[in-house]
Amino acid sequence: MKSLKAFSIFLVTAGSLLFASTAFAGGPEVFTAEKCNKCHSVASAGIPAAKKPMQRDLSTVGVSHDAAWLAKYIKGEVGLPDKKDPTKEKMHKGKFKASDADLGTLTAWLATQKTPAPTPAPEEPDEE
Repeated sequence: MKSLKAFSIFLVTAGSLLFASTAFAGGPEVFTAEKCNKCHSVASAGIPAAKKPMQRDLSTVGVSHDAAWLAKYIKGEVGLPDKKDPTKEKMHKGKFKASDADLGTLTAWLATQKTPAPTPAPEEPDEE
């Protein structure tokens, strides 16, 4: 009976992973498909925000948050501390409408984002 239960769990997990990998190749695809780039950029991954001013570049979000926390934040279960009023939290404004598998793909990828966005090289003055 235990082996049947383990096999069932394996099939469900494998099916979820198969569906997630065919629906979206990875985090960047979920990020853009779910229009996260409407407000956010991930400059280190070459993903610009669609509008200005953007809310926050997420190139280093993985330094301070893991995938589990990010999933809770995106679902509106936890918030960021409000800098103006520490007794309040700022909640995520967007509503994530995709599947839990896509949320897992997105947050696993975001948790790996630990590299600051490259700064553009200063322009050299034209020599005349």
